[in-house]
Amino acid sequence: MPTVTRNRDCVVHMKSDSFTVALAPSLIASGWTGGSGVMWSDSGASDKFMVEQSDGLYGGMLLFGSDELSDKWTGLSDNQTVYSFATICTGGWVVSTVSFETYTWASRQAGPLVAITYTAGEKLYWSLRGLYTNTDEWSESGDPRAPNTFVVGRVVAAPSVTNNYYLTAQTNL
Repeated sequence: MPTVTRNRDCVVHMKSDSFTVALAPSLIASGWTGGSGVMWSDSGASDKFMVEQSDGLYGGMLLFGSDELSDKWTGLSDNQTVYSFATICTGGWVVSTVSFETYTWASRQAGPLVAITYTAGEKLYWSLRGLYTNTDEWSESGDPRAPNTFVVGRVVAAPSVTNNYYLTAQTNL
């Protein structure tokens, strides 16, 4: 496998559809990593397409993070948060990303931390924090919408030392 320079939160191997969306104020305030899941949000009287952090529902993923090191001291520095827009990705992408859950929902609540193991071919969902996960956090958390049947992709390669601990996924957003 060729070496992929991983200097971004989300590295694109195969591109699909993308377009610009407005960001909900809550998303701007909290920030996000590239590859994070977002869902559609009501933009009020505005006619803008607006997104907020996913809580298990899907709309797409954000291509670039809000504060990536690669954007420092370039024309992109703070661009997305200042102007309240970002690039959303929909359709079938193949990406490597740092935007995935590393510990189960239950262990993040009460500890001790229990690592999530990813395997090629597994289904992926958005977690309650808008990150890729192979577990149904709606069911684990007692969310009344459970079970989560919104599959957002499949694992292509699990995080490992050979891929600098990025999760590689094929999306179907």
